[in-house]
Amino acid sequence: MASEKFRYQLRQEAQQWQEEGMISPEIYEQLNTRYGLEELDSASRDLFILIVLGLGFILLGLGVITFVAANWQTWSRPIKVLLLLSLFMGTNCAGFYLWRVADNRKSRIGQGLLLFGAVTLGANLGLMSQMFHQTGAAYVLYLIWGFGVWGMAYGLRLTPLGLMATILIAIAYCLGIFQDTIWNGADVGAVLQQMPLIISLLFIPLAYYCRSRWIFGLSSVLIVFALGVNLAEYLSVADLSNTSFIPALLFILPPGLLWSYGDDLLFSNSEVNFEAINRKLAVFYLGCFFYLCSFNFWDNNFDSTQSGKFIDFAPWSLLIAPIIFTIWGIWSWWKLGVRRTSNLPWRLDRNSTYIGTILVILFGLIWFNIAVTPIGIAGTIIFNLLLFLLAIILISQSVREGRRFNFWLGIILLILQIFSRMFEYNTGLILKAIALFACGIAAILAGLWFERYLSTVNSSSN
Repeated sequence: MASEKFRYQLRQEAQQWQEEGMISPEIYEQLNTRYGLEELDSASRDLFILIVLGLGFILLGLGVITFVAANWQTWSRPIKVLLLLSLFMGTNCAGFYLWRVADNRKSRIGQGLLLFGAVTLGANLGLMSQMFHQTGAAYVLYLIWGFGVWGMAYGLRLTPLGLMATILIAIAYCLGIFQDTIWNGADVGAVLQQMPLIISLLFIPLAYYCRSRWIFGLSSVLIVFALGVNLAEYLSVADLSNTSFIPALLFILPPGLLWSYGDDLLFSNSEVNFEAINRKLAVFYLGCFFYLCSFNFWDNNFDSTQSGKFIDFAPWSLLIAPIIFTIWGIWSWWKLGVRRTSNLPWRLDRNSTYIGTILVILFGLIWFNIAVTPIGIAGTIIFNLLLFLLAIILISQSVREGRRFNFWLGIILLILQIFSRMFEYNTGLILKAIALFACGIAAILAGLWFERYLSTVNSSSN
C-alpha cells in the first residue's frame, strides 16, 4: 500500500491533470479506485475521532477507578472482586462486540471500550494485589500490565493498544532502572536487564503486524535507550582497564544499529517501510551527540577507570543484550552492502559510507582518549568539525534527494554550532548580535531557496 503522503500528492496532481485535460475522467477514476484517493479525508477524520474517543475513554476509566478507590474501604472483599471482574469482562466484551460491527461509528466506540478495558486491567492488577496483600515494586505492576495489554494488542491487531503497551513497558523500565535491586537480579530485575531483547521480540513484530510507525519508532527508541543503560551500568560497576572498548561501543552502537536496520532483514515480504524512521533517529542521535561534545569539556570526561564497585552477577548479565545486538549490527551492516547492490561486489551506498566513516572516526576517537592519552582541546575541535561535516552532508543530501527533514536538521545544526560558540566563549555583544543576525538571514534565505528549488524540481518531474 502506498504511503499516505504519496496518496495526498497523487490526488492533488491527478485533479490538476484532469482539469488540464492531460488524463480522462476514466483514468482518474481508475487512479481513485486503485489508491483510494476519496478515502483520505474520511481516514484522517476517523483517526482524529479515534484519538478523541481514546482519550475520553482513558479519562473515563481513570474516573471510574477514582470513584472505586473513594468507596473501596466500605465494601467487602467479595463485592470488590465481583465489581472489578465484572467491569473488566463487561468492558472488553462490549468493546470486542462493537469493534467487529461493520458500522464505523460503532467500531470506533468499540475500540475506545477496548482501550478502557486495558485501563481496567491495570486497576484489577493493582487493587487485587492490594486486597490479597501481595505487595511489590511499582515497576513490576507496570511490567505485568504492559505484557497483558501487549497480548490484547497482538490478538486484536489494534494500534492504540500497542502504543499503550509500549508506553507501559517504558514506564516500568524507567521506574526499575532507579532500583538498585534489579541490577542484582532481584524481583524481575533479570527481565529488565534484557529489556532490549524483549522489546525486539515483542514490539517490533507487533509494529509490522499493526503497520504502525508509532509503535516501531517508540520501540526503536526504547531499545537503544535500554542498550545504553546496560552498557553505562556495566561501566559503573565493573573494574575495567584503560584499554576497554566498551565506552566507545556505548556511543556508536545505537546509531550503528539504527542506520543499518532494514525491513527485509526480518520481514522480506513486508509492505511497509520502517527503516526510514530508524535512519532519521540515527541522524538525530549523531547530531545531538556531536553538538553536546562540541563544547569544551573533554579534559575531565570519559574516564572509565572505576574500581571497588564490582558486582558478581550484574555485569555479565548486562552484557548479554549488547553482545547480541553488536553481532546483529555487524551482520546488518554486511547485508547493507549486499542488498544495495544486486550483481555488483559488496559496496555501501553513498549515505551509508558517510555514516559508517563517521562511526569509525567516533569509535577511534573515544577509544584513543581512554586507552592512549586524553585528547583535550583537540576533541572539541574534532567534534566541531564532525558536527559541521554532518550538517553539510545533510544539506547536500536534501538538495540531491529533496528531503525537507535532512535540510532543516542540517540548517539547525549549523545555526546551533555558531550560536553556541558565540555564547560559550568570551565574545562581545556586538559580535553576538552580528552572528545572530547573520544566522537569521541565512536561515530565511536558505529556506526560501530550498522551497523554490523543490517546487522547480516537482514541476519539472511532472
